[in-house]
Amino acid sequence: IIEYFKNKVAEKRWLTEITGVKVDELSFVVPTTAESIAKINSVVMCYSAGTLAEEAVIDFNSGTNTAKINKTQLISIYQQLTDYIQACYSRQAELYEEIDEIATDEDTDACDIAELLSTELETGWPDNGITA
Repeated sequence: IIEYFKNKVAEKRWLTEITGVKVDELSFVVPTTAESIAKINSVVMCYSAGTLAEEAVIDFNSGTNTAKINKTQLISIYQQLTDYIQACYSRQAELYEEIDEIATDEDTDACDIAELLSTELETGWPDNGITA
C-alpha cells in the first residue's frame, strides 16, 4: 500500500518536472526533459573546456523558439532549470517523509495517507513561471 502512494507522488513529481520552465533570460518556456538538460549541459561543458570561446554567442533552441544567448545567459538558464528540477525532487522527498510518518504510526491506516495526498499532492511544488 505504501508503495502505491509513493508511486503516485513519484508520478506527480515527474509530470511537474517535465513541464518546462519559463526562464528569466527568455520570453519562452525551456523544456526540462532529460534530453534537453543533457544538451544544455553539453554546451555549458564546451564553454568550460574552452572549446567554445568565452564571448561566443549560440543559437539556443527550445524546440519551437530560438534565441541568441551568451555563456553567462546559458549558465543562468542551466542553473534555473536544475534548481527547478531539484525542487521537484525535494517536494517528492517531503511527501515521502510524511507518508512514512503516517505509515509508522500504529493508529493510522491507508485512509490517512490517502487523506494526506488528497490535500498535499497538488500543492507545494515549485513554480515554473508558466501561467495558464
